[in-house]
Amino acid sequence: MSRAAKNPRGSGPAPSRVLIPRKLTRAQQIARAIGCADSPAMRSLVDHAAPRFGRPRKLPLRSIAILLSLHAIRTGSSMIISRIVSTADDLTPSERHTIGIPKGVALNDKRIRSGVTALIGRSAAGLQIPHDHPEADPVTGEVIDCLPGCPHVDIGLDEILTDIVLASLPTDYLSSLPTAIAVDGTDIESHYRSRRPGPTTLAGQNWDCVDTEVALGKRTPTDRRRNEFYLGYEAHIATIVPTGTAQEIPLLAVGLALRPGVRERCPAALAIIRRLDRVTEVLADRAYTTAKPEHWARPLRTMGITETKDLHESQRGVRPGPVPDTIWLDARLHSAAIPIDLRELDPPRPADTATTKARRREEFDRRRKYEYVAHKAPDPVTGAQRFKGPALAGRVRCRNVPKSMRSDPATRPLTACQKGTPCGCGATVTVPVTALERDRQPLPWQSTAWAKSWNRRSRIEGLNGLARYLDVNLNRGFIRCRGRAATGLLTAFALLGMNVRRLHKWHTSRELDDPWRLVLDEEPDDRPLDHYYRTDRRARSPGARP
Repeated sequence: MSRAAKNPRGSGPAPSRVLIPRKLTRAQQIARAIGCADSPAMRSLVDHAAPRFGRPRKLPLRSIAILLSLHAIRTGSSMIISRIVSTADDLTPSERHTIGIPKGVALNDKRIRSGVTALIGRSAAGLQIPHDHPEADPVTGEVIDCLPGCPHVDIGLDEILTDIVLASLPTDYLSSLPTAIAVDGTDIESHYRSRRPGPTTLAGQNWDCVDTEVALGKRTPTDRRRNEFYLGYEAHIATIVPTGTAQEIPLLAVGLALRPGVRERCPAALAIIRRLDRVTEVLADRAYTTAKPEHWARPLRTMGITETKDLHESQRGVRPGPVPDTIWLDARLHSAAIPIDLRELDPPRPADTATTKARRREEFDRRRKYEYVAHKAPDPVTGAQRFKGPALAGRVRCRNVPKSMRSDPATRPLTACQKGTPCGCGATVTVPVTALERDRQPLPWQSTAWAKSWNRRSRIEGLNGLARYLDVNLNRGFIRCRGRAATGLLTAFALLGMNVRRLHKWHTSRELDDPWRLVLDEEPDDRPLDHYYRTDRRARSPGARP
């Protein structure tokens, strides 16, 4: 019997064989850093940051971008200029030649800092490429549409940061990933403290920081810390989530936007979504979804994007429907014939067992029998949509809808409606797009289908944990510079390095080809994989000893 097939304890499940991924070699690190720096978005940033007049730089900005990428790939400890200089000093003469550093050029702190400052300045200013045709008719003033080959680009800092993060993923591989994302924010505390004495509080706004662009943020309490304030920024990060429960994809960052404190959360997340351009579904917490409709729900609907969200207490409950005998119940349109015991249900609590959660969600699933069903697609102009009552949809039996009474009584409950008394079971309703625009979503809140979809949002929480503690140490002191552009640029490169490492580990541990190896046409890595055996101790037999 093989070692993987028997349990050394004599009972319980057999241990599973877990492969330990290989580490990237120096040649692989440099090749991937060059591949990231030579992406179209990174080349555009470097070209715009290069001086148009005067003496050219002794250290090209392309080499600076490669050094930043290489340092981020090699280590996740810090993005400090002195550490980047140490990474440059560690290069051999052949490696210096490979990344484009001219022979005899000293890689000192001043030159590297100057190059990084140039990239930061261009990122703060944005990238603008003019149209290659007149923008408007000089006579009529009518705007002229761009031709397919027009090179016009007009992007800001948020788009540049997202492009830097996406440079870590090969284009073909990125296009093969699902089109659903999850967005969340994590705090980035400034390295600089307030110059005023006393605690930093929101009441007195008692802060005067060297970094004039920071603002006061508030950390939510966790097991690691209590509720507290901090000076710095909030990094809004996006990650890809699978469209199905059985789909397995690596945990990667695909977008980044920075804001001072906890300001402008919705514009930051929307900037990422617009830049990704392939998003069809968004999962976000209440920090975004409880905003006014014009700030979050309406822009997503305009872009044709659906969302899955958790409802706040103010978004739940019973409200009058658009016509008599209909009600809005937890932002879903129902017939008023729904039993009273189904109107006020307690959602599962995080501490509940899986059995308790499943039982409570079955109660929420019972509501679907009395829910209105979409009768037509939304109107392409007004956005209004037709819905038909549950009796017309064949979900319940109602005495006022004779056709429904011929349905199977075992699967379709009978409502308490009296014959001849008006009810909403057989009505057809046109719901305008502005009705509960902020709260509506495709899946019923707390239903089994909603829970499976909403649980995918845990991936962004895991990604933030990787960026803060496990893979990258994105805490105070990780970046020691001033300004939103500088902090955002170095954070984007840190996420770039994390993506490259995780992409290699994920594929290597599953004995798959790293996408970068295929793009760079590298030789197959035939180094043997180490492994260990893992046993799920929770799955023991009932008679086994603890």
